[in-house]
Amino acid sequence: MRDPERYPFIKSTRTNYSESELVAYIKRVNSSVSAIQYGIFSKPSMEHIGNIKFHDINFEEKSCFVGFLIADQRYQNRGLAGLVFNHCAKQLMEKFQIVRFYLSVERQHLQAIRAYTKIGFKPENQERGSTSDSTFTLVLQL
Repeated sequence: MRDPERYPFIKSTRTNYSESELVAYIKRVNSSVSAIQYGIFSKPSMEHIGNIKFHDINFEEKSCFVGFLIADQRYQNRGLAGLVFNHCAKQLMEKFQIVRFYLSVERQHLQAIRAYTKIGFKPENQERGSTSDSTFTLVLQL
């Protein structure tokens, strides 16, 4: 999915990854004890339309970061991100007692900010995880 013009806020779209690099990345995530990634598929065709990843899972603090992308434009702006997040977050809460979710977002990515606040994320006072002035962190506490 190399398309930086269509997805200017998604850093991974700026590089053209080979299939073997993508497979290696998925294997790395799947073998990690501090990350879980799910593919998002449409029904009934089972077409891959996006991903959601929970990473930097901190079992002591009962927290993690989340990142997701609905890449297929036909499924954007339909509330799907909230449905997917709520379903997956419930699983993390039940299996690992994770109750606090963080995500970093580009300040200019207003569409994503609206989607995340609809789900229930709120700006965090501390800039946890922010790496620049162009991003800030949102948090959701279950």
